[in-house]
Amino acid sequence: MNRFVLLLFAVCMLAIDAAAQRTLSIDITQVRLDEFPLIRVHLQVRREGAVPVQLAELSPLVTENGIPQTIESLVCPDDGSIRLSLAIVLDRSGSMARFPNDPNRVDPDSVKMRDAKRAIAGFLDLLTPRDEAGIFTFTTSTVFQTHLFTVEQDFTTDIDALKGSLVPIVALGGTRMWEAIIDAVRLLRVRPGRKAMILVTDGKNTQGNNFRQQAVQDAVNAGIPVYSIGIGADVDVFELNALGTATGGRFYNAPGSDGLNAIFTLIANELITDECVLKYRSSATCPDATQRLVDVQVGGGGLIAEDDTTYSAPDARERIAFEARPPATIASRSRLRIPVYPTTSVNSATAVTYSMTVRYDNTFMRWLSVDATGGVSEGLPLNVRESSPGVLLVDMPGGVPARPDGPLFTLDFDVLAVPDDFPTTVIISEARFATLCPFIVTAFPGSLTLLPCEERFTMGETQRMVVLPGEAVTVPIRMDPQPTVGDRIVYRGGITYDPSLLRFDGLSLLGGVVDGSALVTGGDGTLDVSIDGLARAGSDVFATLRFTSASLKNAERTVVTLSSREFSTACKVVAQWNPVELFVDGICQPLVRRKAVAQFSNHPNPVSGPTTFTFTVPEEGAVRLFIIDSYGRQLRQLLHAKLPAGEYTHSFDATDLPAGDYLGVLETPGGMLTRKILLVK
Repeated sequence: MNRFVLLLFAVCMLAIDAAAQRTLSIDITQVRLDEFPLIRVHLQVRREGAVPVQLAELSPLVTENGIPQTIESLVCPDDGSIRLSLAIVLDRSGSMARFPNDPNRVDPDSVKMRDAKRAIAGFLDLLTPRDEAGIFTFTTSTVFQTHLFTVEQDFTTDIDALKGSLVPIVALGGTRMWEAIIDAVRLLRVRPGRKAMILVTDGKNTQGNNFRQQAVQDAVNAGIPVYSIGIGADVDVFELNALGTATGGRFYNAPGSDGLNAIFTLIANELITDECVLKYRSSATCPDATQRLVDVQVGGGGLIAEDDTTYSAPDARERIAFEARPPATIASRSRLRIPVYPTTSVNSATAVTYSMTVRYDNTFMRWLSVDATGGVSEGLPLNVRESSPGVLLVDMPGGVPARPDGPLFTLDFDVLAVPDDFPTTVIISEARFATLCPFIVTAFPGSLTLLPCEERFTMGETQRMVVLPGEAVTVPIRMDPQPTVGDRIVYRGGITYDPSLLRFDGLSLLGGVVDGSALVTGGDGTLDVSIDGLARAGSDVFATLRFTSASLKNAERTVVTLSSREFSTACKVVAQWNPVELFVDGICQPLVRRKAVAQFSNHPNPVSGPTTFTFTVPEEGAVRLFIIDSYGRQLRQLLHAKLPAGEYTHSFDATDLPAGDYLGVLETPGGMLTRKILLVK
């Protein structure tokens, strides 16, 4: 049993060791969209191991935004061609001969130089037969200080020859780095495959700084990235960093030469790669400028490598504009139609979809409906809903336009009353339009002015009222015509009367035009009145004043006068205020008439079903008899007719009303009387 476990462990370790010796990795270096929706993905493939993966065996899988794509081809370089041409340029100036910890000790083959050559040799061992390299050094002549650039070993794939050329290199002379880069670029630019340069130096450029710009430009023009390695503390970090950034290479700082091996390994991992070109056709064919996530998996020889990137699709969308076109002005309390037009023709042979948000001021506009008759969207499934007050969501999920021109649709609104000119704007936002591909949509708002409305009212009571001395007097203030139901009515004004003839008992809105509140202050003949509420149907009485007349033995004429500081509805208001004339008759009024005016009753009371009203009409005129509830709402109008003077009865069946308190109201030419009715069940 133990031997079996040991055997199984040994097999697993061998498998792990074999996998460790074989690795495959990919890096996406470029995504080209020249022939969109055909996509070209450039891949760098790294193959390591005792048995390298053959490029011809690679099998790709591509997803775009998670959707598998159709692959047209994966083309990798021929295994027999040169993959990489590399120029290794070594500084052999005198500074390389100084020992790191003892600058006064000089040895042409110092620790620093030996470590550099050893690291380069280790790097050369990582190259394959498809990679070539050349070894070059630079210094200056000791006599004339001129630039010396030496080809220690020309470009070759012979690793042994390259490593052998490192052995005799010793340090002596000055540093003319920029000219060395120019010479190396000149030799490298004509080589096959990808090209790169590795520069190893330990100091600053001491001569020939005027060649700096040319050296950088030559490398950039030739497409040669320069990977520079600076050894020690005297390195010009700024210049070498700038060199790597400008050319597409990198700068590595090695404070001591013992870190060179790790740096060369990093460079090898980046340079010793194969570049393959993967072609696939995007399933999202619209050039709509959207960003897309591309995931590439490449497998071969039992190994899988993966990398991802993003790209933005080209922007070749067509353009369309939407415009709201309301009239310049519209009167209050009228119907408003606002067509929404596409400013260019649409293709009536291709199915379209569109949506938008329409915002309007719901303070004075109320949306009613949408009409697509006679326009582009006629017969199409157009959906419009009000998501919140003043916000309409319009959606047409798809269909072939009825015609290429005309409005998309027309929105219908009710214009409410405005007291003054009201400029407003209908705004289109979040608009989308698409056929096979989405369009770039521009939306233009529509401006209009809502015009104010004007209302004219006659306020007061035109008929003279004859009242008895010492009796309650009900004075209705009538409003002609009746206001529009739902309008807000605000009144601030005054009431004056003769306190020697009338005593003010109160003001009531009960059963009248206004459903709201009233505040009365003052007295002794002058009252300040504020009324605020909403207009309701069923009455022309603006407010009811209650007085008690003085006890007189003669006849006196008096008036109740109304005035206004502020009077408004939803519209501008022009009001004529007529005083109410009262005649307190203490002498001439016949006794019969006095009794008749005072009579208004019903029987039975309390009631549970039918009851009969008995009342007297003092003189010929209009008579109204109606029932109101405790909130002042009119529930029944029992009588509305012109009657001669006399006594009358009228039946009322309260069976269908809920139990509670009600008022019977009688209006005659002699005034208004009320009768409390208690309904029980």
